[in-house]
Amino acid sequence: AWAEEHGFRFLATVPCDTPVLPRDLVPVLLSGIASARAAYAETAEGDHPLCAVWSMALKRELDATLAHGRHPPVREVLRAVGARAVHFSETAAFANTNTPQALNALERGL
Repeated sequence: AWAEEHGFRFLATVPCDTPVLPRDLVPVLLSGIASARAAYAETAEGDHPLCAVWSMALKRELDATLAHGRHPPVREVLRAVGARAVHFSETAAFANTNTPQALNALERGL
């Protein structure tokens, strides 16, 4: 709703447990979206569906889905809206850090 109120055409989402995402994540996703309604990151290690850009044209459709109590997996939503995968070569940039130990290991590797 906030993005719509401010006239944005796209909304970017990222998970809070991926602290070293590429600085150019959003511009690269936007450049790869083409005519799709959403785009998400992928690496050689797999998809990263929470690292995505979403067209604001999807808002009403997503609101309707959530209003009926349905909360589908993000991968399912991306598939349903015809999202495009955008490849990123640096897999380490999408490292997931759910524990203090994982964060410490990531910091040591920087």
